[in-house]
Amino acid sequence: MRKLEDWINGQRCPEGHDKPFIHWVEWYVIPYVSVNEEWLAAVRRAIRGPPNPTPDEVVELTRML
Repeated sequence: MRKLEDWINGQRCPEGHDKPFIHWVEWYVIPYVSVNEEWLAAVRRAIRGPPNPTPDEVVELTRML
């Protein structure tokens, strides 16, 4: 999980906004994917994250799901 968190933190906008957000208008987390599961079945369970999230919001949703 640490590598994922490092990657997420590396996606933050370098422009120095008031809060460190990521320019992701649409992004999703697919919870609990099984190795034997078909891709379309997994995608149907995808949870959409908020637009332009902070890295902490992305990590929090990922951990929760």
